[in-house]
Amino acid sequence: MLIHYQKMIKLKLMPVSEKDIRITIQDILNINNLQKRIRNNPIA
Repeated sequence: MLIHYQKMIKLKLMPVSEKDIRITIQDILNINNLQKRIRNNPIA
């Protein structure tokens, strides 16, 4: 997902608003936090 995001910025194929960028970064952080929680919680 992060690689795709970096590609999007590099290519600038579509106009991306600041809001969209913030949401995308937030999504990446949320996914990272979820993965950490899953690792810390083998039962889940």
